Amino acid sequence: MIPVQEIIHQYLSGVSSDYDLGGDWPAYVGYFPDNASDANSVAVLDRTGINLIRCLDNTVVDQYGVQILVRAVDSLIAGTKAFEIKLGLDAINRLPVTVNGTIYEITSVRTLGPPEGFGITDDADRWTYSLNMLVHTHAQ
Repeated sequence: MIPVQEIIHQYLSGVSSDYDLGGDWPAYVGYFPDNASDANSVAVLDRTGINLIRCLDNTVVDQYGVQILVRAVDSLIAGTKAFEIKLGLDAINRLPVTVNGTIYEITSVRTLGPPEGFGITDDADRWTYSLNMLVHTHAQ
């Protein structure tokens, strides 16, 4: 299976236009460049590894840790975009997403609290907000 960050990135930039990623909000996968020309940007990163949950029927469910970082020149803009993304991810229920010709089902996303502000985090005076989540997904 491909990294879950790729699946979430595809959802944010391809399946739903609600997030307006690309253009004014370039989205990166696996890294956050120090590109001062990007006033607003988003990064999707794999994080906490795999969280295994054993169900009552003895099946095991894998949940993958993902972190989304939202960076903007204004705190309100960054926080609002992070919260919009959170609301969209919280609403996912068995959503198919195609990445490189393979269909993956995002069964659920469990965000781990509200977006957290880190303040100004770089030399370009951009504000960063973090959103952490556990993602349950599999190839169909």
